[in-house]
Amino acid sequence: MCLAIPGRVLTIEGDDPAFRVAQVDFCGVEKRVNLAYTPEVLAGDFILAHIGFAVSRVDPEEAVRMHEMGIACSILEAVQRERERYPGMNVSKVSVRIGEFAGVDAESLRFCFEAIVMSSEPAPLALELENGKRGDELEIAYMELT
Repeated sequence: MCLAIPGRVLTIEGDDPAFRVAQVDFCGVEKRVNLAYTPEVLAGDFILAHIGFAVSRVDPEEAVRMHEMGIACSILEAVQRERERYPGMNVSKVSVRIGEFAGVDAESLRFCFEAIVMSSEPAPLALELENGKRGDELEIAYMELT
């Protein structure tokens, strides 16, 4: 299975459709993406990117519906806030409690989290998923500092 990651186009360089390159924001991580397959993309658009190429343009509502990626980004933002609270400490593991009816696919969340961490984190960061006792809960249970 291949994964395309959603992102928002910040800027575009170049006029030749075969060589246009965009600076794209993937949940706070900026990367350069080739736009050869998507000549219709403009700055401000949302795209799906795979191995450095934009493979399609998506409407903003669809990008927002990419639920697990959004949750993974929120978890990483919480980790970054915790690091700011405790300078010199590293978060090595984050545990997330997911209720049965929270509407979250655990394996998709894990995959999205690992994809973001792989491209943005300098140190290893593990994700532990727990079954929640309340049916609709989705919360960070704890973070392990080292």
